[in-house]
Amino acid sequence: MIGGYGQWLALGMTAGAVVALRLSPRAGVSRDAMADTTFWALLAGLLGARLLHVAVEWRFYVDLCIAPDLVLPQENFCALGCLPGQECDGDVCRNVGDCFNVLKFWQGGLTFLGGLLAAIPAAFVAARHQKASPVAAFSMLMLVLPLGHLFGRIGCWFEGCCHGRSSSLWIAVDGRIPTQLVEAGFNGILFLWLLVRFLRLTAHGIPSARRLLVIPGLYMALYGPFRFLIETVRGDPQRGFPVEIPWPWLANQVGFPPDEPVLFSTSQLIGLGMLVVGVILVRSASEGPAGSPDTPPSPGT
Repeated sequence: MIGGYGQWLALGMTAGAVVALRLSPRAGVSRDAMADTTFWALLAGLLGARLLHVAVEWRFYVDLCIAPDLVLPQENFCALGCLPGQECDGDVCRNVGDCFNVLKFWQGGLTFLGGLLAAIPAAFVAARHQKASPVAAFSMLMLVLPLGHLFGRIGCWFEGCCHGRSSSLWIAVDGRIPTQLVEAGFNGILFLWLLVRFLRLTAHGIPSARRLLVIPGLYMALYGPFRFLIETVRGDPQRGFPVEIPWPWLANQVGFPPDEPVLFSTSQLIGLGMLVVGVILVRSASEGPAGSPDTPPSPGT
């Protein structure tokens, strides 16, 4: 294994923060204000990512607390490593209740979309506190979000989480669709495209905040439907399905059981919401004023 999920996530956060701080003056946000906004957005994002995961998987954590035998193997050898909710008793791991596992986010259990939903309002509040344009700071974070997400999905690949369904398709790796790598590639392309759009938008000066909305608008309008589609071939059962609808035709094409639900997971519903909001933002940005191209970028600090 080349590093764990935590290392890749930290690398992605660092890469995104560096790019955001480097480019923020072009959007009229000082580097000090961008650093403060990024910090609070990341903190809120981690909290939101954990909360959505726990909300979807609440039954697991309840059982882990009061009835661990329902969710953990009865025995495991200590040499292989005990699972959360187990302790070593001689050479064998025994199940014990762990009512505090819900707080142990470092052991896994972070939902990207939950982090996104929490980070957005935190960014607005932090930017306003720094007397920076909340829309501009928000747009900068959306610009670098696919870059951080790219590293996070690579971490998922090495960790084995967020995997795809079992399949015999040519794209399958070790018998599973590599949804983590597909999403990492998509995020890389999306970041580069948004970066080019941002550089063109700011080439002649600081654009209006409304014009900058095209960056988060395009991100949501593209990532939302992509996430909806990639969810149909995700194989991890922890995502939660508020509405369970199978799709036998897709099952036949991909090779998974026809009675397994494909629609609608929690992430798919959020993805549809992102598509709607993204289209609204793009339309709003296209109807906005051109901005003030004669205004020079503010100096970074």
